[in-house]
Amino acid sequence: MMLAGAFQVTVEQNGSFAVPGIAGIPEGTVLVAFADVLSGASHVRFYREADYQTCREKIAGFLASESSEEDACQTGRMFDRLLNAAGFVCTVEKGSIALPETLRAQCALSGPCMLVGAIDHLELYSERAWEDALSEIDEQLGAES
Repeated sequence: MMLAGAFQVTVEQNGSFAVPGIAGIPEGTVLVAFADVLSGASHVRFYREADYQTCREKIAGFLASESSEEDACQTGRMFDRLLNAAGFVCTVEKGSIALPETLRAQCALSGPCMLVGAIDHLELYSERAWEDALSEIDEQLGAES
């Protein structure tokens, strides 16, 4: 299943937000959610369980190819710990996802937000963080021209 599109959602006070039907996430889908620490925790990423495992394996492989064997093992273990410690299991129930308080606080998610499909995962941004991400993309594309 490919996840694409950008959808305005509202993160309620209890942390839940409705998943737009057009996003194509079936009821009962289990997702692993974590703050994207590589971007300064500006948004939450949601991966289906199998995709999360694939992502972890790819990152571990990349780290192994970029470092000496000893460094790769240490870096890989630290990154694995970080992903496992930071991950939360969420389930789509009644068309909504309940976002843990820790993630809401880390990424300043409340009220109007943007849910963005990124092919193999979803990303949830506050409106401000989404505007900042779009500006950064514009700047990078402008610099490449």
